[in-house]
Amino acid sequence: MKTIICASLNGRPVYLRKDKKGVYHLRISGINRGRFEMFGDAIQAIETQIENIIAELETRIAADCKIVDREAAFNECLDAEGEVNVAGLTFMPSQIWREMDPTAHRCGVNDYADGQDWVEVRGETYQQDDAEAIKTDLTDDLDSQKTDLEGELDAEENPDEGETVNAEEVARMKAEIEAIESQLAELEKHSF
Repeated sequence: MKTIICASLNGRPVYLRKDKKGVYHLRISGINRGRFEMFGDAIQAIETQIENIIAELETRIAADCKIVDREAAFNECLDAEGEVNVAGLTFMPSQIWREMDPTAHRCGVNDYADGQDWVEVRGETYQQDDAEAIKTDLTDDLDSQKTDLEGELDAEENPDEGETVNAEEVARMKAEIEAIESQLAELEKHSF
């Protein structure tokens, strides 16, 4: 079992662990385990968040970025020199290539795309700068959520005089912060 969080609340050790099957186990020494069964669903939801952060990134890219038409961009490059006259008829170079040898034209599109700053996400092509900007926005959103949670956690761990620490809430917040840190790490290592 891998310990994800190890903390102390009111002198009691708190452990959040993940076993080899991916199941989370929460244990606070001296407290009946049954009171924390509700965390099972919450922890599974956090695990899903970690696993789905790249899917979220891809969804945002698909929603917010303009799709690059690879073939149109290649044809525009081919046609930059202008029309070609053949036996008195005028054609665009891309039209000739596409009509005369479709396979070579598709290979040319792929070769051209390989030399561009484009990324493929879910079968579509986008400008890499646009995708990176979305990744930065998502990272900033997660950083903001983490900062807010850390502030709430500090307030919960240091209650006003006469109030007690809510161990369940502290454990939940720590698990959420850990999930956000895992999401941030996943985003940081992700490359297009």
